[in-house]
Amino acid sequence: MKVSFYAISKIVTLCIVSVVLSLSSCKSEPDYEEMTLLHFAQSGDTTFIVHPFMADEGAELVLPAFWSADSIIVRCDEGECHIDGKAIGHEWTSLPMGPSAKISISLLSGDVEVSVRRSALDAICINTSLGDVECVTKTRTDSGRILVRKADGEMQYVGRLSSIKGRGNTTWLNARKKPFVIKMGQKVSLFGWAEGKKFNLLADAFDKTKLHNWLALNIARDFGIRFPIACRHVALWINGDYRGIYLLTEPVDVGKRGIDIADIEKETELVNGHKFSANDVTKFDADGNVLSDTVPMSKAHHGAVASADNPKDISGGYVIEFLPWTREPDNKFGTPYASLCLRNPKFPTLEQLDYVKCRWTKVLSMANDGDSAIFNYLNVDSYARYYLLQEMLHGCDVCTASVFHVKDKDSVDSLFYAAPAWDFDIAMRPMCDGMKDEARILQLRPSVMNKVLLFPNLYRIASFRDTAQSLYFNAFSPVLHHYFGSDCIDSMANVLAKDVALDKRRWSESYDYPAEIEELKSFMSQRVSFFDDDLQTPENEYFTINVDFDFFDMKCCQWHVVKGDSFELYRPTSYWKTLDYVEDDFGRRYDFSFVPTENLNLHYRWHDATKFEKLKWKVAEWLNK
Repeated sequence: MKVSFYAISKIVTLCIVSVVLSLSSCKSEPDYEEMTLLHFAQSGDTTFIVHPFMADEGAELVLPAFWSADSIIVRCDEGECHIDGKAIGHEWTSLPMGPSAKISISLLSGDVEVSVRRSALDAICINTSLGDVECVTKTRTDSGRILVRKADGEMQYVGRLSSIKGRGNTTWLNARKKPFVIKMGQKVSLFGWAEGKKFNLLADAFDKTKLHNWLALNIARDFGIRFPIACRHVALWINGDYRGIYLLTEPVDVGKRGIDIADIEKETELVNGHKFSANDVTKFDADGNVLSDTVPMSKAHHGAVASADNPKDISGGYVIEFLPWTREPDNKFGTPYASLCLRNPKFPTLEQLDYVKCRWTKVLSMANDGDSAIFNYLNVDSYARYYLLQEMLHGCDVCTASVFHVKDKDSVDSLFYAAPAWDFDIAMRPMCDGMKDEARILQLRPSVMNKVLLFPNLYRIASFRDTAQSLYFNAFSPVLHHYFGSDCIDSMANVLAKDVALDKRRWSESYDYPAEIEELKSFMSQRVSFFDDDLQTPENEYFTINVDFDFFDMKCCQWHVVKGDSFELYRPTSYWKTLDYVEDDFGRRYDFSFVPTENLNLHYRWHDATKFEKLKWKVAEWLNK
C-alpha cells in the first residue's frame, strides 16, 4: 500500500499541533506531581514538610497550626520556581508568609495562585520510608518517622514510626480518604492517655459532621460502657500531603489501655515458644472433618491450630464479634444460631475454640428461648447499657457488626461483657430516604423477626427490660441531655469548622456543614424525646408494629403507635423500589397508611420472585466488589 507524501505531512502536522496544544494546556495548570516538588517547612525542622495540592477551586497549601508564620522556609526539588517574584532553588529559602492569604508561584509549566490556609487542630505528620502512602494496604505495611504536636506547639512525640497500614471495611473499600493503623517505635503517652504504641486514625469519610464517632465514644465513656476508647481530632499530613481531619483513637485490642483482660493469645504463644499465623490453622467442616489446604477459609466451617499446647487456664481472654454477612474472616466459627469470629485469640487452639463455641451456642439458645438464666453467662448491666447505646444512636450496623463480647478468666469474672463501644460513623442520622418518623424507630426490639440477633431476644426477658429502663432514667438520660440538650455539639462544631472546610477542599466535597450539624441535633433531639416518652408509656396504650423487610435479615424495625393514631409504612425508594405489597403473619395485606387495631408483624413481599433474587444479587455484588 502506498501512502502519499501529503498524507504523511498532514499526519505529522496534526501530531505537532496536538503536542503543542497539550503543552499549552499543561502550562495553564501545574499538575499534582509538579506541586509536590515544592517543599515548605518550618525553620529548624526540615524533616517534616508540606506541599500544595490542586483543589477544584485552585491550588491550596495547608500549614500545621503550630507553624510560625515568620519562620517558614521553602525549596524546590527540581528546576527553579518563583514565589511572589522571589527565586526558589534547591536550597532552603526563608519565606515569611505575613498576613497574605495567597502566594503566586511560577513553575516550569506555568503560573498558579496558591491559597495559604492554616489548620486549627493538633497535627500528625508522617514520612513513610517508601515515600508513597498508596503503597500501604491492610496487609502491606510501611515504616517511617512521625511527629505529633499540639496546635499550641506542645510536642507530644517525634521519632520512629514502626508501621502504618490500612484498616476498616466499608471506608477502606469505598472511600478515597483512607483510614490507617499506626504503631510507634516505642511506647508513648499522647494527650495524657495511657502509654502505648498502637493507635487508629479514623477517616470518618462518610460522616459529614465529623462528630459521630467522637460523640459515641465520649457518650459511652460517660455512660459507663466498659473499656472506654480515648479519641481526639487531628489534622494529618503524610509525606507532605495534607489528608484532612482524622479521629485519633486508642486501639480496640486486648491490653492495659484497651480491653483490659487476660491475653490468652500471648499466654498460648509463651507456652508454645512461638507466635502462630494463618499457616498454622487447620480448616474443618461442620462435622469436624479436616479439609484440604486448597479449600479457602470462606468455604470452611471453622479453623483452629490443631496441634498446640494450652495454658493451664483457658477460661478467659476472649474477644468475640458477631460475624457480619458481608465478611468472611479467617477466625470465624459457626453455631446453630449465628456465625461469630474470634478477635482474640486470632489463632485459637481447638480447645479454646470449643470452649467459646459451646458457651455461645448455649447463650444463643437461651436467648432464643427467652430464658433469664442467660444472665449466668452475660452481665445484665453491661448488656443493658450496650443495648441502650446502640438503640439510641441508630446506626446501620446496629448490633450486627463491630459489637464485641469480652470475657476475662473465671478467677476474675465468669461473665461476658458487651464492650467496648466502636464504629458509629454511619449513625445518629436518618438512613432511609422518605421514611416517616425514623427518629421513632426501634431496631433492637422486634425479636420475633430475626433469631440471629442477640439483643432483640434479650429484650424479651423481663429482668433485662427492667434493668434497661432503670439505667436509662438514672444514668443514660442525663448523659444524653448533656450532649444533645446543650450547646455541646455547637461548641465542638465551631472547633472543627475551619478544618472541615479544608477537608472538603482536599477531597473535592461540597456540602453545607452548618446544615449537617443542624440535622444531627434535630434527629438526636427527636430521638431522645421519643425514648423519654416511650420508656414511660405503658404497653397497653400503644400497638406494636414489627416490620420485616425480608432482605438478607438486614432490617427488622419496630414502631409503637398510640392507639387511634394512623401508621404510615416506609415505601422504600432505593434498593427496595421493586416492592409489591405488605402482609401480616396470616397473609392479610395492608395499605402503606392505615390505623392499627392490634399488634402486628408485617412483611414486605414481591409478586415476582425473580425481581427479588435479582435485587439480592445486585446488592451482594456491590458489597463484594
